[in-house]
Amino acid sequence: MKLESRQPSWYPAQHPDRRYADTQETAEYLRVSAAFLQKNRKTGTVPLPFIKLSRKVLYDLDIVDQVMAAHSRFVAGDAA
Repeated sequence: MKLESRQPSWYPAQHPDRRYADTQETAEYLRVSAAFLQKNRKTGTVPLPFIKLSRKVLYDLDIVDQVMAAHSRFVAGDAA
């Protein structure tokens, strides 16, 4: 069974020159809620750097990938 790609249309593969994503786009990319990212900015549970320009918050997707890779782990017996 083949899984359908759930990548948003703005995903870097479609737009390689696009490096930054706003909160909603980053939430879709990570498959988490925007509320999680908003809360995480205050708590720092996951050290996910962001850029704030006035009221706009942006995430560098290259750094997001690096942080997620650094925080990923495999536990024996976990189903994927």
